[in-house]
Amino acid sequence: MLVNRIGKIMKLGALTLLLSSCHSATQSKQFTPVPYFDNGDGTVTDIQTNLTWQRCSVGQLWTEETCIGEPTFFTWDDAMQQAKDGWRLPTVDELDTLVLCSNGQRTPSVRPNGKFARETNGKCPGSNPLPTINRWAFPNTPTIWYWSSSSYAEDSGVAWVVGFGNGNVYNNSKFNDYHVRLVSTGH
Repeated sequence: MLVNRIGKIMKLGALTLLLSSCHSATQSKQFTPVPYFDNGDGTVTDIQTNLTWQRCSVGQLWTEETCIGEPTFFTWDDAMQQAKDGWRLPTVDELDTLVLCSNGQRTPSVRPNGKFARETNGKCPGSNPLPTINRWAFPNTPTIWYWSSSSYAEDSGVAWVVGFGNGNVYNNSKFNDYHVRLVSTGH
């Protein structure tokens, strides 16, 4: 089992290197996609954070090759109810790790004292292919906002969201409808 997993990781390393070299001629040389291990069951494990992610947004279906269908929209309370069987809504910091600015540039993504600051909203400046997420690991991801489990420090009726249109991390009313991607630390 371990030998098989190492072999897959080595293959993935070659894929990551291939992706980097494909973009190096047209993109910044800082482009480095986060390596993911394909678990072969519709999930990937981020090798850097050891978090396991569902490849499809809630409402989509994994076909062994891609995600099909339309993701479901949820209010924050309904999004929190999607957590079951070891899966949960990610924190804003966990969800933020999925943002990939292919040009290698990103404004810092920091929430000082749990508050929004435009200068540290995590935006991918310039030209980036959409969505701003690893499209191999998370195919057919919409560019709209995704809920995190993190409430906003100054208002319990607001939660943090991450947008894969430009990498922004923002806060919005928990009554808005956004997408969900689930994460696990134990799968």
